[in-house]
Amino acid sequence: MKKILHVIAQRPEKTGSGTYLQALIEQGDKKGYSQAVIAGIPADEFNIHFKENVKFYPVVFQTEKLPFPVVGMTDIMPYKSTMYRKLDNDMLIKWKNAFSEVLTKSVAEFRPDIIITHHLWILSAMVKEMFPLIKTIAICHGTDLRQMDLAPNFNNYVSKYCRKIDNIAALHEDQKNEIIKKYQIDKNKITVVGVGFNPNIFYTNDTEKNMDKIKLIYAGKLNFAKGIPSLIKSYNKLDIDRNSIELILAGSGTGSQFKAIEKMAEESRLRIILKGSISQKELSKLFRESHLFVFPSFFEGLPLVLTEALASGMLIVTTNLPGVKDFFGDYINKKGLIEYVKMPSLKSLDEPFEEDLPNFEKEFSKAIENQLEKIKNKYYKKDPKVKEVIDNMSWKGVFNKIENLF
Repeated sequence: MKKILHVIAQRPEKTGSGTYLQALIEQGDKKGYSQAVIAGIPADEFNIHFKENVKFYPVVFQTEKLPFPVVGMTDIMPYKSTMYRKLDNDMLIKWKNAFSEVLTKSVAEFRPDIIITHHLWILSAMVKEMFPLIKTIAICHGTDLRQMDLAPNFNNYVSKYCRKIDNIAALHEDQKNEIIKKYQIDKNKITVVGVGFNPNIFYTNDTEKNMDKIKLIYAGKLNFAKGIPSLIKSYNKLDIDRNSIELILAGSGTGSQFKAIEKMAEESRLRIILKGSISQKELSKLFRESHLFVFPSFFEGLPLVLTEALASGMLIVTTNLPGVKDFFGDYINKKGLIEYVKMPSLKSLDEPFEEDLPNFEKEFSKAIENQLEKIKNKYYKKDPKVKEVIDNMSWKGVFNKIENLF
């Protein structure tokens, strides 16, 4: 059986791309592949564990060799991090040397047949530059496309070597077209694989949801690019009794933006609960108890949390992010399980024009009202066809598509 080396530049357990990586490892384990992982971790957190049969090669930050936090693919990560565009030449050399050393060691010891890298960015380019003869598959998560605009000084190097990668896995068709445009990559190298969910974690209860209090939930990073301030404002526009509803914000944030969100939550007219960063198991329990998933983000690849929310028996209100409607397909969309809200005009990749926000918040609130009415009328009862469609979106299906590229 072939050996797979999984490579990610950031922490493997705190973001959507980390969830993706761990899901692929689990599916690879079920199929009997021998696997190893390279990932960036902070020096004070060695509690990141994989199964005993998965070899872990950490690149350790906040050390003498790498004296700064893990570099993240977004400006605000759910942990202390460094931005790519803030890397000076000395920091970049240290970063490259650290990953180069671990890559060299892992390939010499583990001898992989296939390398799966996450993000079409510097590390994926390095992998192909260093090991041109090893089959390499890179998964685009969307934040890499964003880095092309945020840190354009890396673009020539990234594009040059990412074009040499054997296969690219895109999350949806719109993203595939953007990859072709930004990286000048041959379209025949790019396969749309989507995102998945774990049906052993995210599923519906046999019993009806408790209707005494309607629960709305958001899960993800808590920052402005995710639209959290607008979500809170939209929520507070609802004409509803405070005791009959609550909004749960599951996730973490850092810095001034997170503090501003905390303050808004404290001052909210309607009840808001900040749950912080929680495990997948705890999140799935909250999902099964909740009625409506709200996702006001201004920029994403393809948020896997939407699939997890549907699998848990919730209705959804989300921004009309590129590729999402097509991904869920006709049956889900015609059932009205998801309300899509037009995004405000953006002055940068994930920053809206302030003057457009009041109308966006009004429309998002109206979409919430529409879904709450469906919930009240028990519109969303168990539909075997919905379950069948959603089951086909599991990580097993995603892994099979990637395995076809081996």
